[in-house]
Amino acid sequence: MRTLSLRNYQQAAVDAVEKAWSEGILRPAIVMATGLGKSRTFTALAHREVDRGGKVLILVHRDELAQQARSTVRAFDPELQVGLVKAEHREVDAQVVVGSVQTLARAKRREELRGVTLVIVDECHHAAARSYLEVLEHYGCFRDTRALGVTATMVRSDTRGLGDVWQDVVFKRDVLFGIREGFLVDVRGKAVEVEGLDLASVARTRGDYQDGALGDAMLASGAGEAIAQAYKEHAADRQGVLFAPTVASAEAFAQELTAAGIPAETVTGSTPLEDRALIYKRVRHGDTQVLSNCMVLTEGFDMPQLSCGVIARPTQSQGLYIQMAGRVLRTHPGKKDALLLDVVGVTSRMGLRSIVDLTETGVQPGDGESLAEAIERDARERKDLETASLIRLANLATREVDLFQQSHAAWLQTRKGVWFVPTREHTYFLWPDGEDGTYKIGKCGVYSASGGQWLMDGLPLDLAMSWAEQFAEEEDPMVASRTASWRTKKARPSEAQVGHAVRLGLQINDPLGQPLSKNELSNQISIHHASKILDRAVSA
Repeated sequence: MRTLSLRNYQQAAVDAVEKAWSEGILRPAIVMATGLGKSRTFTALAHREVDRGGKVLILVHRDELAQQARSTVRAFDPELQVGLVKAEHREVDAQVVVGSVQTLARAKRREELRGVTLVIVDECHHAAARSYLEVLEHYGCFRDTRALGVTATMVRSDTRGLGDVWQDVVFKRDVLFGIREGFLVDVRGKAVEVEGLDLASVARTRGDYQDGALGDAMLASGAGEAIAQAYKEHAADRQGVLFAPTVASAEAFAQELTAAGIPAETVTGSTPLEDRALIYKRVRHGDTQVLSNCMVLTEGFDMPQLSCGVIARPTQSQGLYIQMAGRVLRTHPGKKDALLLDVVGVTSRMGLRSIVDLTETGVQPGDGESLAEAIERDARERKDLETASLIRLANLATREVDLFQQSHAAWLQTRKGVWFVPTREHTYFLWPDGEDGTYKIGKCGVYSASGGQWLMDGLPLDLAMSWAEQFAEEEDPMVASRTASWRTKKARPSEAQVGHAVRLGLQINDPLGQPLSKNELSNQISIHHASKILDRAVSA
């Protein structure tokens, strides 16, 4: 089984980390915005360490994230033997072990896991906490064992210094990079002003509003009604996620939304996994429009079809804001952009984080402006025409993000909507895998289902796409690649190709009567054959 290849910037991150280690920096860190593939990047580094004969510990923030992290690493790199250390799981002999800081904070559990030569800390902005320091100290990361920190934001909400843990950020790619390159959608912001919400009077702890006091203030001010009205006005056609400071406020806001005709459900830390799975299923099917939560979905949550983030937990922490906003910036077929509804008080907005904090540019979008549009405007005002041009191209490209059309592979769709990539010998296709929103990758012949097989299953859409593209392009890059010269040069089809299309009953001219190009006619032929095979199993 092969491993999934890296994007160019992910390979650059791997190289930067290896260079830092070679120069004696034991504890480098990389910062990559949510959706840019930090897990894929650190999995590649874990594979290199195993190839060197080492053993890797991947440290995650909570027990519930450990299983998810193991599944993710396995999906990126099926060659790796990945174990789990949490609760009753003691798979300490694996090449790569995923464990939570909750479990490994106990000395007895650390003693069971020996021989670690590399510690990778996911969401490493938590690493200044005493529990993390004990784990890092135990495995020698302050002496001679290499470590790596990965996060979307190297910022803590309190005063504890991350610089004491991570020696240098050796690679960084932010939200703006993701938008410009088409890996994230553009984003707009809208303030939801709540009469009577006085944030100046809310108690603070460790540099931000105290959750309990903030929740009480939000409920007392009637913020739920304002949120529901704003959602109906600005996001009625969007699915979204709402972040609240307390369980009580999360539940109250969900009730207000539902009463206003916006079906909402709540997820908290105590929601049983079985119930949570059913709630997620209803969101995926569109039965539930808004997923309200009490700060449990800021990390490790991936439902890219959501395009509205309700920040009903006002914050002075840039890191927390970036974590919340990142949940709705991932690309998804048909998703045009993301909208952030920032709940603020009318008496105090000083110091609150907002859309401007998603990048280091400091540019504040005007009313109705997206982040990319604001940065383009600012660049033009500064007469930085090169930057303005790059941002403008990205902004235009991401007004309606289509994962399949942006791909370098020649993705096509059968008449009933099955996505596939053709080669001269096979058809590689995606198929829904049960009710959890994941996909299987299948392979069959060009003219027959004979010899068909399932190659992988249980993958999120973007990962399933990446694997299918790699399978097809490794087999036949000339046909599977969208950028192959014969596809891009508008070449004329051969007589044999035209004759084959005619025998199949296909149109060989466009609606204006002009002959189809070799690429266009080839696509029509591929769609015809794939539809005959795959559409038989598609429900009418």
